Amino acid sequence: MYKDLMQLHSNQKILIFEMLKRGIDVELLNRDLELIKTSYQGHTELIYDRDSSIMPYSLSVLAGDKGITKKILRQNGISVPFGEVFNVSDENYILEASKIIGFPITIKPVYGSHGYDVYLNLNSEAEIITALNKIKAKYGNDKPVLIEEFFDAKEYRVFITVNGDYAVLYRDPASIYGDGINTIETLIK
Repeated sequence: MYKDLMQLHSNQKILIFEMLKRGIDVELLNRDLELIKTSYQGHTELIYDRDSSIMPYSLSVLAGDKGITKKILRQNGISVPFGEVFNVSDENYILEASKIIGFPITIKPVYGSHGYDVYLNLNSEAEIITALNKIKAKYGNDKPVLIEEFFDAKEYRVFITVNGDYAVLYRDPASIYGDGINTIETLIK
């Protein structure tokens, strides 16, 4: 099971290792779906990505929509980057929005996770068009994307339970140090 766990996304790995440390039995049912079965003191729970039976489906959908999440956060007094949701095929509107927002900007799919297809620190219209073309090539012309200010800052993930318990995770970007001998690929492995 350990080998299969290492192939999961970081959030899921952290969750599993923390459950194991606390004496919760964990069984990986499907690695590709990241579906796990947990058991503790007679209670069994299935967890799919970040969702379990105690997470209402509607909240899961809302949390997965970066545009809606951003509006809800802003309405509740939480500072969010300036930006808006567009269809990936609306290049002219996106280019106009980038002028209003100001460079650098970030473009990312409204629905997505793990940093896939997120384009950061874009500083020109040419970079924006390249990013949009990559998203269109992967998803087609009907993908909603979020265009917003880019901030070069530390990344934290905050997890809050229904009881108000919370955890904060600092996400340190992957990096390596060269040794003057090995290739970058070898050092990564």
